[in-house]
Amino acid sequence: MKTFRWKVKPDMEVNSQPSVREVRFGDGYSQRMAAGLNADLKT
Repeated sequence: MKTFRWKVKPDMEVNSQPSVREVRFGDGYSQRMAAGLNADLKT
């Protein structure tokens, strides 16, 4: 079995930037949905 040998940095962060499409209707109602299959970009 292989061993995990990377050193983990304690201050390491994951940034998430979801891609969302929003449709607004005339009566003030708005609807949001994910823009595509992989809409949550993580860096």
